[in-house]
Amino acid sequence: MKQDYSLEIAEISATVVLSLLSLIVPNVSIEGTFIVASFGTLIALGTFMLKRELTRQFTEKLELWKLLSEITDGELRQAGLLIISDARDRMRKLSKGLIELGTEDVYSSAIAKMRATRKGETVLAVHTSQEGPQYLHAWEDFTPLRNYYTENKKATERGVVIERVFVIRRSDLLDPVTGHKDEKSIRILKEHQASGINVTVAFMEDMLDTSLVQDLIVFGTSVVETHEMALGGRYHQVTVHRDKAEVDFCMDRFHKLKVFGRPLDVVLNEMIPSSEHPQTGNGGA
Repeated sequence: MKQDYSLEIAEISATVVLSLLSLIVPNVSIEGTFIVASFGTLIALGTFMLKRELTRQFTEKLELWKLLSEITDGELRQAGLLIISDARDRMRKLSKGLIELGTEDVYSSAIAKMRATRKGETVLAVHTSQEGPQYLHAWEDFTPLRNYYTENKKATERGVVIERVFVIRRSDLLDPVTGHKDEKSIRILKEHQASGINVTVAFMEDMLDTSLVQDLIVFGTSVVETHEMALGGRYHQVTVHRDKAEVDFCMDRFHKLKVFGRPLDVVLNEMIPSSEHPQTGNGGA
């Protein structure tokens, strides 16, 4: 294990400083002596605190490797090494502003961030469909996603501006059995718009660059969640980015995807006669 000399260096530095101060003290006034003594005490205290913290960190590291050394089974030892390696990788990502969450945390993270939004703030979101109408149906059928949508509605009531681009296929608006319009998918899109969300629909078939397609949510200008491929509306991993360059990159991606889309009312008017559905608010941008 690589030796850490931080403690030794700190102690030597403090000793040198205190030695120099001892030479100065006889030549100064009582007030000066008091100041020098106080300064020396602070240095000594700081050295003690540093020593205690470094000792604690070293002990924790030593304990971790000691536990690993007690594992004699080769397979279990390899599993332990993987855990340590994974923890190291996660810490490195955290230091760069990245947080990776599993399936169980995906919507709880988005819900918490949506609840924290305030009047005048903007949320930009992209939802992509890879598997047909069931993706859109998940907004009603999958409880965590339904709860997330509820927080969307509350946010718009607070004055938060939410723009959502649905990247879907034309077939997602059709019932796969009858071939007729899919009432549930259309209702869900209309409800989003009626709740004050600016809805834009972009069809995958119209994409000139499908590499742009990615599920993401940009909260304000400081944090973004990027989601892995949707599985029936459920994500198996989400990464939270707090790096400004990544946030700006995702905002740019959102606006590029939006260019391929059109407001919900326009899309429905093209696919369904206007007599079959009422207009639903102001629509997307």
